[in-house]
Amino acid sequence: MPKFIFSLLFALFVQFLFAQYTYIENPQVFEENKLPARAYFIFDNQEEVRNITLNPNYLLLNGLWKFYHSNTPEERPIDFYQKSFDVSSWNEIPVPSDWQMYGYDYPIYTNWKYPFTPNQPNVPRDFNPVGSFKHSLNLPKDWNLQENDIYIHFGAVNSCFFFWLNGNYIGYSEDSKLPSEFLLNEFLEEGNNDLAVEVYRYCDGSYLEDQDMWRLSGIERDVFLIKQPKVYIEDYSIVASLDSTYQQGLWKLNLEILNHQLLANKHVNLQLLNAQNELVWTRHHSLDNINPEVSFDFSGQIPNVQTWSAESPNLYTLQIQISNESNEILQKIQQQVGFKKLEIKEGIFYINGDTALIKGVNRHEHDPYWGHAVGYTGNVFNVDSMRKDLLLIKSLNFNAVRTAHYPNHPAFYELCNELGIYVCDEANVEAHWYMMLKPFNNLVRDPEFKNAVLSRIYNMYERDKNHPAIIMWSVGNENGTGPTLVAAYQ
Repeated sequence: MPKFIFSLLFALFVQFLFAQYTYIENPQVFEENKLPARAYFIFDNQEEVRNITLNPNYLLLNGLWKFYHSNTPEERPIDFYQKSFDVSSWNEIPVPSDWQMYGYDYPIYTNWKYPFTPNQPNVPRDFNPVGSFKHSLNLPKDWNLQENDIYIHFGAVNSCFFFWLNGNYIGYSEDSKLPSEFLLNEFLEEGNNDLAVEVYRYCDGSYLEDQDMWRLSGIERDVFLIKQPKVYIEDYSIVASLDSTYQQGLWKLNLEILNHQLLANKHVNLQLLNAQNELVWTRHHSLDNINPEVSFDFSGQIPNVQTWSAESPNLYTLQIQISNESNEILQKIQQQVGFKKLEIKEGIFYINGDTALIKGVNRHEHDPYWGHAVGYTGNVFNVDSMRKDLLLIKSLNFNAVRTAHYPNHPAFYELCNELGIYVCDEANVEAHWYMMLKPFNNLVRDPEFKNAVLSRIYNMYERDKNHPAIIMWSVGNENGTGPTLVAAYQ
C-alpha cells in the first residue's frame, strides 16, 4: 500500500475514533435530531386507553439486549452499529438497568466531589466506560411506514448516548433523567431492524449531574416505539385553577395537533368527567383547516368544583379524542386533572385559600438491587413498588416530596396526583463542586453551559406541566448563583 494512502486511511481512522469527543466534551452540543419536549402521555385508538404492554400502538423494547463494555472510548467496538457487525459472542444485559449492577466496572458514591478530576468540559481519558448495546426488533406487519409516523422513546439514559438504526446515525442526547425521542421513518425497514446505542459513563453533561448519590450508568427507563397516525395530538397544556371564591373551577386547555397528510374531515372531541364519571364539560371541534400544525385554545368554568389537595386529592379525567368522518377513533388520551389554586400572600403560602403546611421529604430514585432503574421487575415497570413507597410516606404524616435531584419516572407523578402528595419537581442540574470551590466561576455563570442548563429545566417543565400534584418547580440544586438561573426563573 502506498505510504500516502496508508497515512490517509490512518488519519481517517483516528478522526473517526475520536469523533465522539466533539460531542461529549462540548457543552453546547447536548442533543442532535431529538424531537421537541412534550407532555408525557399514552394514547390508544379505542375507547379504553390500554397500558404500553397491551397497547398495539406501542412496541415495548425492554428485555435482554446484547452488551459490550469498554473501559475507555478508544477501546470500544467502533463500527458495532453496522447491521452486519457480529455480536453473537457478546453478553446480554437487561434494559432498563445500570451496568454496574451486573458486574461491569463499579458504582461510585460521592457527595459534592466529582468522580473524576474536574476540568470542564473535558472528561477523563483513562477511565470513561462505554456501553455498546445492540437489539433486534421485528416491526409489526400493521405498522405502515406510509400511514404512520413511528418514533422511538428512551425514557432515560445515563449519562449520554448515540443512537443508530440499521447502520444509520439517528441522533445524540444528554440529560440522564428525561426522555429522548427520535423519528425513525426514514431508516425503518419492514420486518427485522437493528438498533445500536452507545452509552458513555461521563460526558460534559456529567458536570451538571454532581448530585449527592451513587453514580451509575446505563439505559435506566423504558424504551419503546410509538406508532402515530398521520393526524395526531402532538402536545397539550392544562391550567385548572379556581376563582376568588374557591368554589368554581377555571379551566384552560391548549391543544396542538399535527396533520401530516393535510386531511380535513377530522374532528376533536373533548370531555371532562368527574370522579363519578359524570360529564361536567365538553367541546367539539372540526379539523377543517388543513394546515400541518394546528393549535386550539379551549376554556370553561366548572361550578361547585371538587378541589385537589393533599388532604382531598379529587381528580377529574380529561378525554381527548380525534376521530375521522366515520367516527372511528384515530387517537384517544386520558389525563388526570386537579383543580387547585396556589397563592403567596404577605409571605404565606396558600393552597385553595387555606394556609399550607408542607411536611416534605427528599426522595432519590435508588434501589439496592436495580440501582437507578427503580421499580423494574423483569422487563415491566412495577408501579405497585412505587405506590408502596408513597403510601409509606403518607402513613408517616408527610404530605410532600421533592424529587431530589432530578425529574422522576413519569408514573411517580400520576401516583402523587392520585394519592395526594405535593411535589417539588427538580431539574437535573447540580454542579456542587463548582459552587463550593469556584463560586464566582460556577457553571451557571459559564455561558457555554447556559443552553444546556436551560434545556434541562425547560424539558422537565414540558414533560410534567399537566400534573396537579406539582406545586413548586426547582431549577436545580447547589449550583450557586448566576445569570443562567435568573434566565431559568424568568
